[in-house]
Amino acid sequence: MAVLDAATGRKLMETLVRPTEKISRQASWVHGLSDHDVGRAAPWEKVLPHLRRVTRGRTIWAYNADFDRGIVVGDTRRGQEAATPGRPGRLVLPDGGVHP
Repeated sequence: MAVLDAATGRKLMETLVRPTEKISRQASWVHGLSDHDVGRAAPWEKVLPHLRRVTRGRTIWAYNADFDRGIVVGDTRRGQEAATPGRPGRLVLPDGGVHP
C-alpha cells in the first residue's frame, strides 16, 4: 500500500500489509506479491492508524477504488469486531465515510 501527495508527489506512506487470507495465484500474478513476501508484514489493524494519520483532511484517489474500498471496509470491520466482540460500533474510514 502506498499513499502519495498528488500535489507534490511526496510519498506519505508505503508498506506491505499481511492479508487475512492466502493470496490467490491470480492476485499474485497481478501485483507480483506472494504469501512469502507479506508473511512478516504488519496486519491491517496496525497499518490503519498510520493510514488515517497520513490521509486526514485529504481527498483520496485510488486506482480500482471499488475493490479497495471493499477490502478496507471488510478488514477494518473484522478488526473492530475482534477487538470489541459483541459491541456494535461504527466503522470510520480514512475518507471520513461512516459505515454502521
